[in-house]
Amino acid sequence: MSTTLIRIRTDVHRRIMKLAKAERVPMVEYLDRALKDYEKKLFFESLSAQYAAVRADPKARAEEDAEQKLWDTTLKDGLTPVREVPKPTPAKRRRKPGTKS
Repeated sequence: MSTTLIRIRTDVHRRIMKLAKAERVPMVEYLDRALKDYEKKLFFESLSAQYAAVRADPKARAEEDAEQKLWDTTLKDGLTPVREVPKPTPAKRRRKPGTKS
C-alpha cells in the first residue's frame, strides 16, 4: 500500500493521537474509520434531503406512492410459503462392542 504525507496542525495531530490511543488502534486506522463514518453520515444526510424533497413535491410524492404500491404487489405472488425443514437431531453415540456403559 502506498502512503503520502499530509500537513496538519499540531493540536489536530494530538487529538487524533489521543482518540486513536483511546480506541487502541493505529492513527492511520482511526483516521480511516473516521473518514468512513463521515462519508456514511454525508450519504445519509443527502438521502434524507432527497426524500424530504420528494415528500414536499405533491407530484413526486404521488409517483413515489404509485411505485411503492407496485412493489407491494410482489409480495402477493401466489406462492405458498416454504415450510421450514426441521434440523436433524444428532445421532446417539454407539458403544464399542465389548464395552460397558
